Amino acid sequence: PGIPGQYLRRAFLAHALTGGGALSATVEFGTIFSQAGARLDEYAYVGPRCHLGLVHIERDVLVAAGVHIPSGPRTHGTDPTRPIREQPGERRMVTIGAGSWIGSNAVVIKPVPAGATAVGMPISTTSTDTFTFPALRKLSVSGNLSPALSGFFRPVSIR
Repeated sequence: PGIPGQYLRRAFLAHALTGGGALSATVEFGTIFSQAGARLDEYAYVGPRCHLGLVHIERDVLVAAGVHIPSGPRTHGTDPTRPIREQPGERRMVTIGAGSWIGSNAVVIKPVPAGATAVGMPISTTSTDTFTFPALRKLSVSGNLSPALSGFFRPVSIR
C-alpha cells in the first residue's frame, strides 16, 4: 500500500506485462492481472481491487475501484454437463479508449471508445455530453494544470 507500493507495482508491471506497462501508470493495491499480455499506457489509473484480463488501457484512462475487465465476453463455455476446463473459449483484447472513465464495480467485456464514461454490469456508456472541471482550474497556474493532473482533468467529450 501507499507510495512505496505504487513504485514497486510500476517497476514490477513494466517488466511482467508483455504488452507493456508505462512507468507513469498507477495501479492501486489489490489489483490482479490474469493475463501477461495486458497493456497500460501513459498516465492510466487503475483503482484498488480490480481484476484485469487481456486488456489495453490507453493513455489517461481512469478505472475506478473493483472493476472487472475479463478477456472478452467468451472466455469459456456455459455447458453444465462439462467441466469448465474442457469447455471451449476465446480470449480477446478489450481496449479501453484514451481518456475514458470506468465507474466503480463495472464489468467491461467489450471495447470502450475514447473519451467515454462507462458504468454498470455489463457496462453502458453515457451520452455525448461535455464535462469541464472548473474547480480543478483553481489548482492550476495561469490556467494550465500541473503535468501530473493534466491528463485526467481536461474537458472530456463523453460518447
